[in-house]
Amino acid sequence: MSKRVRVTSKSRAQPESCEVDPRLSKLLGTTPLIPGEDAATFDAVLAAVRADIDPTDTIEEFWVADIAYLRWEIVRFRSAKKNLMTDKAAEILPSFLEELGGEVDDENSDEENSDEENSPEAIAERWAKNDPEAMEFVDTTLSSARLSVDAVRDKALYENLDDFERIEHMMALAEARLITIVRELDRHRAMVVALRRPRPRIEDGAFKVIEPQAAE
Repeated sequence: MSKRVRVTSKSRAQPESCEVDPRLSKLLGTTPLIPGEDAATFDAVLAAVRADIDPTDTIEEFWVADIAYLRWEIVRFRSAKKNLMTDKAAEILPSFLEELGGEVDDENSDEENSDEENSPEAIAERWAKNDPEAMEFVDTTLSSARLSVDAVRDKALYENLDDFERIEHMMALAEARLITIVRELDRHRAMVVALRRPRPRIEDGAFKVIEPQAAE
């Protein structure tokens, strides 16, 4: 009989509270992480899902991995949408600043560097990186025309609606697959319980032969 191990995203042996055949460990241990993503966070998500579901067989173990992977994908899609909005808003922001005017007061820079660093494009780039001075300048400039960052965001969304819709579509597909897995998990467990339930024995009973009655 082969030794059984618990598989995490790094395929390392763990206590036997949740066991799968080691021949499946490489498949279950394959993670969807890309360079720069936090493996420890993904391991925590995978461990939390496994603890909640407490898989009882290999099929459920596969579903545990799928749920963790899909949840990770959904978070990634949300991050992609946020980054896309930030990038597109930063591209549009200079046109707002040029139209509304205004200058960043920088006493520590010489005139040539100051003009370059305080150009609408440079301010928008710093704003996208959450630079406090640039963010304050943008808020002040927009509010002088009774506008807010929402105006920049809305225009960015309108001009790039197809890109945002594609991300939303992929996110919706991932969420639908996740919901389907959870539903199938419930059905699988109900079926397993039904199959393991003792069936009543059929015993011989007393039968009475009913003679056909003669026609009158």
